[in-house]
Amino acid sequence: KQWYQRRVRGVLNYYTNYYYKSNLSMVRIKYRYFLTALHYPDNSPDTALETEHLSNTLYNAVEENYGQFGLGHVTGRIKVLYLAVLTGTALVRVPADYEKQCRVSLSSVVVLRSRRCVLNVVHVGGTIRSCQAVLTRYSLNKLHHQMLDSTDVKEREQIRAVLERTLADVKSFVRDTRRYTRRYTRRYTRRYT
Repeated sequence: KQWYQRRVRGVLNYYTNYYYKSNLSMVRIKYRYFLTALHYPDNSPDTALETEHLSNTLYNAVEENYGQFGLGHVTGRIKVLYLAVLTGTALVRVPADYEKQCRVSLSSVVVLRSRRCVLNVVHVGGTIRSCQAVLTRYSLNKLHHQMLDSTDVKEREQIRAVLERTLADVKSFVRDTRRYTRRYTRRYTRRYT
């Protein structure tokens, strides 16, 4: 009888240790980064928009599409890292396991702070650096078009100041700054000086 109890205890210990080792091992949580464009029908940006408003809207969209179960998986793991109101861009971090659900939820948003708004995912990246390069190109292009469309001199000066700040930020988050900065500095600053 004793050998049987020892055998059962040994088997139970083996499977218990196997279970805990397999389920409690430390694994790095992987994220995806969405570069999102905010499009308003009247093309006037919401200057009072903040990152909390966008993240709350995303949580509500996930709950609307996937219920409480889907919301439980992403609660506390969605984060708006960057929001530029003037260019209408946002950088959102989402869990890689729930990338598709978050993208569907982002695309289903039609109202943001009681204004009609459409969110388009422009780029999906695995690192912030890749999204920052695309974000810079997208922002410079959008500012360039806003500069061409504006007729007011004061508004052009504001856009020029933002454009210069954006060009200064390029140096900080792109590795090959000399080649990249030269190319975009020539393209955008010579037209307006």
